[in-house]
Amino acid sequence: MISCAMLLLAFLFMQDPVEPEATPDIATIADLCEPYDSRRPYPTSSEKAATIDLIEATCKAMGVDKPSCRFFSHVVSLRESSYRPWVRHKMAGDVAAASRAYLGSGSRYGWDVFWRARDRKQENLQALELRPREEPNPYFVTAERWMSGGLGLGGLNVPFHLAKFDPMAPPEILCDPVINVMVQISLARNAVDRYGARNWYEVQAVYAGRTFYDRKGRHRPLTCSGGCPDAPDAEDKLDKARKGDADLRKRCSVAELDCKAKPVLGTTLRHRATPSERYTLAEKLRGAPLPAWDVPEATVTVLPADTP
Repeated sequence: MISCAMLLLAFLFMQDPVEPEATPDIATIADLCEPYDSRRPYPTSSEKAATIDLIEATCKAMGVDKPSCRFFSHVVSLRESSYRPWVRHKMAGDVAAASRAYLGSGSRYGWDVFWRARDRKQENLQALELRPREEPNPYFVTAERWMSGGLGLGGLNVPFHLAKFDPMAPPEILCDPVINVMVQISLARNAVDRYGARNWYEVQAVYAGRTFYDRKGRHRPLTCSGGCPDAPDAEDKLDKARKGDADLRKRCSVAELDCKAKPVLGTTLRHRATPSERYTLAEKLRGAPLPAWDVPEATVTVLPADTP
């Protein structure tokens, strides 16, 4: 269930803008994403074409073949953002999911998270306290920047996906189109390498969190595209799988992508890549460095590291 606090946060995110932000001033990395209280205009046809070109260049550099790249350029980026690299998802469910992920991801980003039982029961997010571990992400103390319902071309949930590129980075790097697509490719590779995804139905199932354990105990994507699986762990999830398959089938048809084709996702930066290597490739593809990183200002209580 979505708590009252989560709904309040979602309400703040979803307020109608006073006026659209016409010409963004990109002073720091935080400005890559649109403001919380306004929308930037939709891209023109030429801007969409330039974004698709950049997605395709990123695919090529990562070793993704042209047919497979259409999943990222004509399925994910169209559905999730309408080719708006700067977009913040502000739907109530998306914001609530990101908020829960933030509260549960402290250790991934170098923080202990404390929320006392009384405050948790009262849904008092202002009582949240953080204590740093070794090498904490300095931006984790700016809670609202992590609680967007999703950022960038792929609508990426920040707490879940930022660490796949750089666990020390500010969330807004996900509004860089090259970095966002590199993370999307990483997610698809994980679906193949970890869950054994054999086609785009199965990749999308992992994207959407639809997995199950088969009768041999293997963690597999849940899809009915080739017949629904016969496994006790999947029985109560089949309706959702059928709906997901039908939605992807329509989107693949529009994108001229064979949903049953085997993903060819390349090997560049696939194993043991460092953040430095990722940034170097992203800058080469972008043709310019990222904006300067800002100095974060804490919006939650930060405890000293030696606090028991």
